[in-house]
Amino acid sequence: MPLVALLALCISIDGVEWPTPKTRVHHDATFKRKVIACAETNGNQAASRSFGVPETCVRDRRKQKQKIFDNKALRKGFSGPQQGEHAYAKIFAEEYDEKLHCFQRFVLNLRRNNDYLLGQIGNADQTPLYFDMPGTTTVEKKGAKQVRVLTSVHGKTTVTAMLCYTSDGHKLRPYLIFKWKTLSKGVVFSSGVIMRASEKKWKQ
Repeated sequence: MPLVALLALCISIDGVEWPTPKTRVHHDATFKRKVIACAETNGNQAASRSFGVPETCVRDRRKQKQKIFDNKALRKGFSGPQQGEHAYAKIFAEEYDEKLHCFQRFVLNLRRNNDYLLGQIGNADQTPLYFDMPGTTTVEKKGAKQVRVLTSVHGKTTVTAMLCYTSDGHKLRPYLIFKWKTLSKGVVFSSGVIMRASEKKWKQ
């Protein structure tokens, strides 16, 4: 007997119609929003009949209303990341904005009182670079709120790079700092970078 006929026979025995198992369906956020709107207007049972979903699902969707409406329309799941590394955002103090504005006013007053040029005002940052193995440090997109920098205990196999950008749009030459007492004599370095040695391996 063919498999299809055997399944049909198992479903209908002695005139009794057994319910066929239903396939689990994952709906996107747009569908869930329609169900929620219908349930709020006509009730849970009416929404269940209209959209063909169990009433328990309608109740669950109404409990998750805020999360569903806050996510993308085509998203189906809302479980979030379950494993792996998590980067935690730094929580700034409540007075952070006020301190930032005070610092900006301080810099503007210095420039006004001392006639500083825009090329004399810049922003610099230091980051470690690896020789033997690449680190997980990445270059973030423009406008990123934070950049996670991981350090290593292998001080001899890393070099600290300091990059500076002035207010008038010029990039200064990269400033490389090696964890040495002095630079090797007779070694010619590239003219495109500034090489220095320091036991602390950073620029104070």
